[in-house]
Amino acid sequence: MSKRAIGIETGDKFIKAVELELIGDKTRLLNSVQRETKDKEEIISILWEFLGKEKSPKGMLCSSIPTHLAILRNLRLPFNNVKAINKAIRYEAEPHVPFPIEDVAIDFYVIEKAPDGKGMDILMVAVKEDIISEYINVLNAVSREPKGLTLDSFALLNASFLNPDLLAEGTVSLWINIGTTYTVLNVMHGTNLIFTRGILKGITQPNVEEFALLKREIDYTLLAIPLLKETDISKIVLSGEGSLIKGIDGYFAEKFNTGCLMFNPLEYIEYSNERTPLETGPLWTISIGLALEGIGKARTKIDILKRSSIAERGPFKGIKREVISLSILLLLIAGLSIFNIYLNLYLKKQKRTDIDSQIRKIFLEVIPGVTKIPNPLHQMNEKLNEKTKKLAYFSYLEEGAPSPLTVLYELSMKTPRGLKIDIRDMTIGEEGLRISGKADSYESLERLKRGLASSPYFVNIKDEGAHKDPSSESVDFNLSIRLSKAKG
Repeated sequence: MSKRAIGIETGDKFIKAVELELIGDKTRLLNSVQRETKDKEEIISILWEFLGKEKSPKGMLCSSIPTHLAILRNLRLPFNNVKAINKAIRYEAEPHVPFPIEDVAIDFYVIEKAPDGKGMDILMVAVKEDIISEYINVLNAVSREPKGLTLDSFALLNASFLNPDLLAEGTVSLWINIGTTYTVLNVMHGTNLIFTRGILKGITQPNVEEFALLKREIDYTLLAIPLLKETDISKIVLSGEGSLIKGIDGYFAEKFNTGCLMFNPLEYIEYSNERTPLETGPLWTISIGLALEGIGKARTKIDILKRSSIAERGPFKGIKREVISLSILLLLIAGLSIFNIYLNLYLKKQKRTDIDSQIRKIFLEVIPGVTKIPNPLHQMNEKLNEKTKKLAYFSYLEEGAPSPLTVLYELSMKTPRGLKIDIRDMTIGEEGLRISGKADSYESLERLKRGLASSPYFVNIKDEGAHKDPSSESVDFNLSIRLSKAKG
């Protein structure tokens, strides 16, 4: 019996999808597609074409979320078995997640047992539910229900096991999947993934400046790994579109002073050179890693979808409840006077349908463009409250406070040049301006505050508890700024 699976990667500006088949112990590549995309609609169109409206492949469908959209933390927990970690992971993760814990899906990867034997080192993975929904909705749009959703870094990990000789025990290797706009970095100690990061930089041309920018980000990441202070990097393994650009392997080999090689997953599976040429193999590394999970050949399975509340409220559970209710109703009708009950139910149903139709019509007139209307009255009430809040803010603007555009302009002008500041969140509201993010040092944070204080619009700048992030040595901060209602 054969198994089929489809792996879909959408993290870069290209969508890549493959279909694998497992027959016995042989893995074969059946189909592949790579297209440049600009928006969600193009992704859906390409998936329709690949999956086929009439002859859709029946294999398991696995997809990924870009690693940079996840919250990752290396933790040491005082448990010696996976079952205990499963029970405690949400409580252990809560201090490290900057969102309500019920709004995220959490999974973990076991790195190894602690050196002293007391506990285990794990990599915690947390992804917001709304991000998961966004990726699931794309697949639902082509009438497919995904069976697995992981991070692309774990897909890269699974692909690396196609050649376990590259994961020699006791050695440290860097696995770098380079895209055009986005790069996945996995740091391996033997067969264990000890650190991973999604870097919002890629390579598009043989340009030393581009190579250097990516290397700088990699260097910054490696500083956070204690093991590398006492162990050298034994090799660098490249994959992805960027790995095919001339000169990148030599540049990395020279700068890291170690061997650098290209990883081609097609060398370890059967494929058609006509459909998918061998030289394109590095492009498919992550999508093949995803499909390997679907056919049961993944060494590591991190399934964010299974940990999400979306899985708990899957579409088939609702259908089962409706079928059971209908069956009970039919049994009751059979035991009564069929004509009278049927007529009564029919009239009530018609009346309910007419009322629902009127409510839906009014709802769409008030809130056009909504496709799912599970509770129109509740949804309209939420929209009304939202509009009321926005109107209250506009009345605040009429009293002479600076407009949002003015605030953004002042921020851009008063922020000192050259600062290493990562703004994560900014809110402009009735109470003023709130900014949260990361700075590379307390000195940079103070320079930012002094620069903002020089604006006539920003007064009473308060730092609400800046503290260092132990995993990256950067400074997390939250600034609260009252806006002046008159310039000068």
